Amino acid sequence: MSENLIGGDAGAGSRAGVVALAMRRLRRERGLNYHQAGKLLCVNGSNVCRAEHGQRGPLPAGRVAEAFGVSVAEVLTPCPHRRYSPPAGYMCLRCGTGTELR
Repeated sequence: MSENLIGGDAGAGSRAGVVALAMRRLRRERGLNYHQAGKLLCVNGSNVCRAEHGQRGPLPAGRVAEAFGVSVAEVLTPCPHRRYSPPAGYMCLRCGTGTELR
């Protein structure tokens, strides 16, 4: 898989995972739902959701950057909160790092 892509089996520590978290962060910072972000990216909203969760094929980092009006470098920079480990049921509102309720 190319280094500037999101989705697939990439973990959050990989470049692909960093881009997936960046897409989620950028979407949330702008107050967009999946459908609205999908319109920016010219894909279906469900594809945005699947890409953010690593369940679909990749989207280019350049396309994500252009859609959200940021540089590719910003998309490829990991969230500074990435090492944050929130309590069960909570998540980092910036990047979406979180734990599942059990």
